Amino acid sequence: MDNYIGRMPPLNLLIAAFFFLFILGCTSNPRYSYQNSQKHELPSTISLNGEWYFFPDPDKCPPQVDSPTHTIDVPSNWNTKGYDIETAIYKRYFNLSKTLSNSFYTLEFQGIDYIAEISINGNLLSLHEGYFQSFNIDITPYVHFGRPNELRILVKSELESSENYSLNKTQIKGVFSHHDTRPGGAWSDKSQERNSGGIWNDVNLHISNQIKLIGSPVYTEKTSSQRWRVSSQVKYLGSIPKRSYMDISLQPIGNSSNAIHIIQPIRQATLAISFSIKSPNLWWPKGLGEQNRYLLNIKVINKGRILDEQVQKIAFREVHLDKNKAWNINGKKIFLKGTNYISSPWLSTMSITDYQKDLSLMEDANINVVRVHAHITDPEFYELCDQRGMLIWQDFPLQWGYTDSPIFLSEAQSQLKDMYTQFYNHPSIIQWTLHNEPPWDSPWMKNKYANYDKNQNKKLDQSLYEIATTLDKSRPTKILSSGIEHPWYGWYSGSWLDYKKTARSATISEFGAQALPGKDSLMEIFGDGPLWPESDKDWQLWKHHNFQPRETFKIANVQKGSNITEFINNTQTYQHDLIKLAIESYRRQSFNPVSAIFQFMFVENWPSINWGIVDYRRTPKLAYKALKTAYQDILPSVEWSKKTYSPGENISFTLWVHNDSTTHINNSRYYASISIEGKELHKQFWNISIASDKRFKIATLSMPDTRTAGSYRLSLNIISAKGDVLSTNYHDFIIKE
Repeated sequence: MDNYIGRMPPLNLLIAAFFFLFILGCTSNPRYSYQNSQKHELPSTISLNGEWYFFPDPDKCPPQVDSPTHTIDVPSNWNTKGYDIETAIYKRYFNLSKTLSNSFYTLEFQGIDYIAEISINGNLLSLHEGYFQSFNIDITPYVHFGRPNELRILVKSELESSENYSLNKTQIKGVFSHHDTRPGGAWSDKSQERNSGGIWNDVNLHISNQIKLIGSPVYTEKTSSQRWRVSSQVKYLGSIPKRSYMDISLQPIGNSSNAIHIIQPIRQATLAISFSIKSPNLWWPKGLGEQNRYLLNIKVINKGRILDEQVQKIAFREVHLDKNKAWNINGKKIFLKGTNYISSPWLSTMSITDYQKDLSLMEDANINVVRVHAHITDPEFYELCDQRGMLIWQDFPLQWGYTDSPIFLSEAQSQLKDMYTQFYNHPSIIQWTLHNEPPWDSPWMKNKYANYDKNQNKKLDQSLYEIATTLDKSRPTKILSSGIEHPWYGWYSGSWLDYKKTARSATISEFGAQALPGKDSLMEIFGDGPLWPESDKDWQLWKHHNFQPRETFKIANVQKGSNITEFINNTQTYQHDLIKLAIESYRRQSFNPVSAIFQFMFVENWPSINWGIVDYRRTPKLAYKALKTAYQDILPSVEWSKKTYSPGENISFTLWVHNDSTTHINNSRYYASISIEGKELHKQFWNISIASDKRFKIATLSMPDTRTAGSYRLSLNIISAKGDVLSTNYHDFIIKE
């Protein structure tokens, strides 16, 4: 057992170990190397991650203080460690040296799901609600020196239990408590299986002098053609002594030049900053420019001693929706080609490497924006998107129906403010959306619930919208993600061919279809279970893993085939064709009226069968190729009327070209060829030039009269004047016997 839990080693060894780690941590970090630093170089942050005592189900099994029976890793979600529970007590110990008795001590929590009662040495200090927020607790008056301190956290992540709970939820957890990509699906009795509760993100001890600076929004506003204003009201815990001042610096990341340095006296204990900068380097989405960011470093100093220091990354960029609902970043119009993303129901299982892999897959599929669907994800994901220039459409964690009680309204307002405080500074976030398919915009709920009220949650959402638009004027906020933006043709209603119709909204925030993952993934999902379902019991297990038989067989009309290989191929082909048709149709309507499209969804977020174009093992399905092709910046596209033709029927295609890149395409050739089984029957080309941000029809291509029954492919290529292939596309069709 190490030196912070379990039986305590001798005190002198604890103190020696603490100072060794403390001094090592400070001297290895250049941010804490100052000419006027004291003997103990504060501020410093020490991780409390690691193995903690764990008491699952404390109501049923009261914890024995001197005989713990369980330990658990922090951070983690308890279900991933084999615990099927709703409450648990976490406990660990840490020691502090008497030489630091005049310091200021703060516990930093990066994420606890969902309610946490936090005690130090028997003193209940905080009751916190919400799964995504980071928060801080001043423990200075309650800590001991020279003997162990006991940190105790009671965590509750209880199942919703009210009648019709899924319409009247009381926890703000979005897809982590109720969604159709959870174990059991949205509407089964098992829909709350595999609880997401636990201390899922880091826990730290921060040691400083008299105060603790708290992360705050930093506003960057363009005030003239060349000047921007930087301002913030920095929050803090503790008490600022008289004659203190702020040492403020702003420096481009990766560039020591062009730094701004300001010394500012502190009056009335208010940490307000405001200064201007001329012609800062702007942050751009990938493909439009560099992802320039700055380090804003704020030190509060008194008598040559640093009380505390805060370093935040900020950026300069403008987001604007024009009158046609077209998106503009720094004045450059951009067509949003997106996907919906839920990385995992258990965020502790995702590493930086996992997020990097997902983002690399997205970038390779030509995605430029991610909708973080009905939840807030790991802070590391937002940092990576800032670095890589991936845009984010961020949802508040409201999914379908919630109670309209005053208590819930107050909690939702509080957590909304927390979201803005914590994530405002990320330039990658260009949109806030407050509620996904609320009851007041979801008439389909009338068939689900006998007590459905068409006005439910309307006052809630209006209240949140008023707060949101006051808190952030730098980016658009949508009150909801509406059903009109979720066509779902060919899956929940209608035919997949309906995507050829004119769109009803400028934003298409959900569309898609399910497809089975590959056979290896299916075998891993079901183990010895039914890889080829036949009985009702078999299908129940498949439905538990989110498969939707009604939509697959009755609406999409996908054929099961005679074996699992055919079944996989049939579902993946259907998903591929639907996604490709939808995207190409919407891109032909670029900015008239469509300005943003989001396929649903990118990855299968647990071992399941759902709408992901990448399975839970991160193996792409066939539809990944469709998305990658249809989302190319430079796209030769085809408009067609049907997929299957009779032998003597007239066959023609309207050919289009799209250029969403920043490059003007000059003196190029647009090739079209028709082949059967690899044998080319007809070829034609056109000389083209296409300016950036343009799209238009090229020509109408007719099928030659000489034809036989079979499967055909129309191939499209754009070749530059130098002979380079700029883009390719394809369309498959059939001539019947």
